[in-house]
Amino acid sequence: MKIPKRFYVELAVLALVGVSVAVVPGVIARHGCAAGAELAGSAPVREFTGTHPGTVPAGEPSPVTCNEDGGYAHAGAEYHYQVPEREIVDYYTRTAESLGWVPDREGEQVPPEVAGFCFSRDVEGRPVMVVVRFDSVARTYQIRSEVALDGTRNRCWL
Repeated sequence: MKIPKRFYVELAVLALVGVSVAVVPGVIARHGCAAGAELAGSAPVREFTGTHPGTVPAGEPSPVTCNEDGGYAHAGAEYHYQVPEREIVDYYTRTAESLGWVPDREGEQVPPEVAGFCFSRDVEGRPVMVVVRFDSVARTYQIRSEVALDGTRNRCWL
């Protein structure tokens, strides 16, 4: 029984599709990682995420990191504080407003001094979120930028 040429053509096409399905997502993820990392550490983010005047760094800022498994890129820093948490909330809220960042309060259940707070903004046409979380026992707070690699908008409380 002779196998028609069409069978070999279909087999080759199927093999190409299989290779594409296996390889293309990795290429897209790497491109997404690079682009996400660039946004997480971009000038608009750094301008917003500077330290509150009444705090001091608690170690070195974390470098911009890409978490391909989690689907996001992020960067952040931690600060010690002696001022009331409310003062820090007010400082970042005023700073956010002046720089075009929008608060994300959808689904928020407790005051920001307890649970933290978030802001978002499009940077270079892609959504970026900045999260501030307190550790009242250690008297530190962490401020962190996050960018979803797939380009979706992160939500703070959802």
